[in-house]
Amino acid sequence: MHSVNFPDQSEGLRQRKRRETRQRIFDTAASLVARDGYDNVTVEEICQGAGISRRTFFNYMDSKDDAVLGPFPLEFTSESFARIADEPSTNMLALVIDAMEESGAEDRAEDACRIQRLMQDNPSLANAMLARKRDTLRHLEQAVREHFASHPEDRRLDVTIEAEARIVVELFRTTLVLYARSLHFQEEGSPKEQARSVAAVVTKYAKELQW
Repeated sequence: MHSVNFPDQSEGLRQRKRRETRQRIFDTAASLVARDGYDNVTVEEICQGAGISRRTFFNYMDSKDDAVLGPFPLEFTSESFARIADEPSTNMLALVIDAMEESGAEDRAEDACRIQRLMQDNPSLANAMLARKRDTLRHLEQAVREHFASHPEDRRLDVTIEAEARIVVELFRTTLVLYARSLHFQEEGSPKEQARSVAAVVTKYAKELQW
């Protein structure tokens, strides 16, 4: 008798366990920071509270900042930036969204509220969040500039490459803020599908403006 494998089920179980571990790290880190303050919490304490090893921690998180702030449903990787720089596209905003990776993290309203409270009480954490955003947007702008230099046919404005790249980045930033923080734009679908829907609304509104 041949054994029967169920790869879809086993893969689903692995993904569920990864989400549970990731969420446990996030919950533990947030609870410790709320109790002791961001500057007084160590990676070792987070590991102990979450019941994981230091090695496991860094399989899921890059730093203490990431553990406290938690993963966003959409994330950039080095492959994302390479795709943005290299792949031809007549819609740069769509390309930026499509190039992002879906982290598998749940977009939970309670997590967002908790992060806001923690940042209000911990200036160091707020600074870490701002630094992470600035670094991401800097890499994104560089990738968009490289794209326009390689694919000038994809440009839409009679301005410098630097100016057009900045406009793309700001449209993306607006899209992400609305996607993450506004209940008016929360719809069914994957994170990418939701982000694309928001981007479509943002750009449609811009087209309707008369000057």
